[in-house]
Amino acid sequence: MRCKIQTTDCNFPVNTESLIFSMMWVNMLNEHHRELNYMAQLSGITSQIAPRTDHILITFDSYNDSVENYVGKFFESLQTFEPEETYFENIKDQ
Repeated sequence: MRCKIQTTDCNFPVNTESLIFSMMWVNMLNEHHRELNYMAQLSGITSQIAPRTDHILITFDSYNDSVENYVGKFFESLQTFEPEETYFENIKDQ
């Protein structure tokens, strides 16, 4: 399953700064989802979030039916995601 997130926040994808911002946002979101992703991997579900030139791509792969529950929890978490300063501190020098 694939999902595209398109936005114009911070002039994405018009300039270089917005592309860097999107990469940082994806890294912070991955950090936020670390525990959720670990539990999903134990049940055979994998996901990937990747910034592209004009959108952010989210991919889910699974061989069982529990992927529906995971996708629901993933998007619930995405809606309430608030980047924390600790996430930023962890990724700012990468």
